[in-house]
Amino acid sequence: MKTLQNFTRHSKGFLLLLVLLFLAACEPTDELPESPPEGEIWVTIGNEFFRFNDPGTALPAITNGYESSVQSLSLRRQLFDPFNGNMSLRLQIFNFDLDDTSPRQVPANQVIINFSPTNNVIFTGRDGECQIQITKIEDDVVEGFFAGTVRNTSNPSQLFRLQSGQFKIRVLRQ
Repeated sequence: MKTLQNFTRHSKGFLLLLVLLFLAACEPTDELPESPPEGEIWVTIGNEFFRFNDPGTALPAITNGYESSVQSLSLRRQLFDPFNGNMSLRLQIFNFDLDDTSPRQVPANQVIINFSPTNNVIFTGRDGECQIQITKIEDDVVEGFFAGTVRNTSNPSQLFRLQSGQFKIRVLRQ
């Protein structure tokens, strides 16, 4: 009987130790930083968070370029989704001076956001439906926030809401 009591007492201690080790192992260790690292665009679409971190093309000037002659800035990233294939997101700003490094809200009529949840469907936000705020430009790395509504170009009643978007992208001047 005494052996059974010792076993039960030691088993409870061992079980408590296992539970504590399990809880320590389950603590989140991959917390996101406050802002995306260089080369990423983050956004919540609907209720789901996405990290667009792949340039998606061998021609970086097309992906993230600044065309000084027309003052056009394009920031694009994609990610691979196992259900839909490649998803892409592109932020475009027109009449934008990259040499003006001051933080600023971009006028809504200068902003277009394209989102493609699958390889062959494009949702576009323009005409005041999207906003971009530039928070920092340093050494051709552009940082900021964005949000808006994008609509299916073939069926405008289909839409996605983009919320809490952030970006930090190095731009290639052309």
